[in-house]
Amino acid sequence: MTIRPRRACAVALSLAAAVVASACSYGPTREAPPPIPPGIPPAAGAPVPAVDINAPGRTSDQLRPWAQGINEQMNIPVAALAAYGNAAETMRQTRPECNLAWTTLAGIGHVETRHGRYRGATLNDDGYALPPIIGIQLDGSPGFARIPDTDGGELDGDPEFDRAVGPMQFIPESWR
Repeated sequence: MTIRPRRACAVALSLAAAVVASACSYGPTREAPPPIPPGIPPAAGAPVPAVDINAPGRTSDQLRPWAQGINEQMNIPVAALAAYGNAAETMRQTRPECNLAWTTLAGIGHVETRHGRYRGATLNDDGYALPPIIGIQLDGSPGFARIPDTDGGELDGDPEFDRAVGPMQFIPESWR
């Protein structure tokens, strides 16, 4: 299973655009937002070492030493931090115009599942959340999209509607 890099970039950029649009949506009938406090947005994260994205095996394993050196101060599991760095480095090498930073992914991972630790889950060395983190049924209830099943329940256990799965909460269709 692979995540489409183009979709990951589009999601990250869509989130950024929504933040910018909401922050910039003031006019004659609305007050200007307060000044941005120092340190917001935060400074760039620690540079990610180069990764041989064509190497055999899990390329994020190349970043474990980097992640082990900085994960505790950020309260991010090593497996998650290495994955964020690996995804950012993969995008840098394959789609540099995306400008996807590992810190953006870490922000999303924190909001979605606290880096794979939602409701007491933990990440194993391969980055799988145990017990699995499965989102709510996307059945079109108020406030939620209606997404009929795309995986026969294979990833999310629901053969009727999709549910977001994993530490980053991708819907099953994204995993294809």
